Amino acid sequence: MVGVFLSLAFVLIAPSRVAAADSARLVATGDFHAPQLSPDGKTILVTTSRQSGLTVIDRQSGHSRLLIDGPALGVHARFVATGDISFKAKRAGTMQDLLVNAAGAVSTARADQPLAFASNDRIYLRTNTGLRVLATGDRFFDPQVSPDQSKIAFVGLASGIYIYERATRRLRHLGPGTSPAWSPDSSALVYEWTEDDGHSIVGSELWLWRGNADTSVPLTSTENRIERHPSFAPAGNELVFDDDAGAIYLLALEVLP
Repeated sequence: MVGVFLSLAFVLIAPSRVAAADSARLVATGDFHAPQLSPDGKTILVTTSRQSGLTVIDRQSGHSRLLIDGPALGVHARFVATGDISFKAKRAGTMQDLLVNAAGAVSTARADQPLAFASNDRIYLRTNTGLRVLATGDRFFDPQVSPDQSKIAFVGLASGIYIYERATRRLRHLGPGTSPAWSPDSSALVYEWTEDDGHSIVGSELWLWRGNADTSVPLTSTENRIERHPSFAPAGNELVFDDDAGAIYLLALEVLP
């Protein structure tokens, strides 16, 4: 467990924006993991501990509704701008890009080539002249392109979080961490810093990299909760995360004058 006491405020995206002391609100309990808020901020997409099925939770009532069931559907699931959810699943024996809407209707999605992707323990960036390898010396995975496409965050199995800046080709190493997620304005990155006993996760806190200061700060410091899989609300004023035991929480971020 990270032994750092959370001060009353930390700079978030700009000098006037700060995260309040840990006052996370419990939204729902169950086998819910890897939460993401919808574009309108009203519902939360979750999967299970085994990443099977896709469920939506009403953020106000906590009521959950299974949209679609099936193995590994949560691995690549995410909201798109329309409010539908994109995911990958096998259909007719081949892996396909699909969409599911709020009513649970499934349709085929257009398969776009990602700007960055993982293959054979490396992260590749598509450029005008071909593919570029972003880092070597570890087993890399989970590339996350910032909303403005200026940066790519990814994870080294042994070394932790990295950020690659496309314009300068600068590679930053943030240190230990997994599950990176960008803020809506691409200026900050939230991630988890876990501790394990060799078999299971026994502790985890949420950390934030601030692009304007190029520093990382802790957002939580709790002894009775294992914070995992954070992501930003579309407005950038909240975080949603799970507690590794199946509960979903919202953490408000304050904007001060």
